[in-house]
Amino acid sequence: MVFDSLAAFLLFAACVMAWLLAAEARLPSRVNIRFAAMLLAALVAARLPGLALPEWSVLGPAVALIVVPLASTLLALGLFAFLVRPVPVGAAASGLGLSLAAGLAAALSGVPAYAALCPIAGAFLIAAAVVRDAGAARASWSSLAGLLAALSLLCGGFALMDGAIDLAEMFLAATLIGAASQTRVEAQADGLAAVKTRW
Repeated sequence: MVFDSLAAFLLFAACVMAWLLAAEARLPSRVNIRFAAMLLAALVAARLPGLALPEWSVLGPAVALIVVPLASTLLALGLFAFLVRPVPVGAAASGLGLSLAAGLAAALSGVPAYAALCPIAGAFLIAAAVVRDAGAARASWSSLAGLLAALSLLCGGFALMDGAIDLAEMFLAATLIGAASQTRVEAQADGLAAVKTRW
């Protein structure tokens, strides 16, 4: 019970921090990361009644099976837009539609493996972006942070598959903060480059 409350609190704090950190990011990264933050904050809101009243405890896992696939896809799209380039709108919309279908299938059937496919696929998408980014003239910190975000998202998917919602929340909070902080570094680097060209 205490660990569940702590995980929910940390995820909510990560959502607020990610919203603030992504304020100066480029539009494709900012929209995806902020949308993921709102979805994960909704997951926290759905888990709170179950922490107070045991008869409402089934609400949080059901909402998690719908929200986590969408949020993980959004985080992967945001990091891919930061590391490589924005995904075309049609492909992004198709990915989000498939994520919603996987989440609904998981929630209706009670099989979390459907929902866990999206974080796992998102982790591989981020890893592919990191591998492609490693050949570019970008700082190695971006590649390392991207790999850590992919690993955290992968662990979150496996935790969700096992039914450990509180562990999945912790891993998703780490992925959310990692993605938002990376886009903030990018925004600061763009600002420094603009100042240097002005002088």
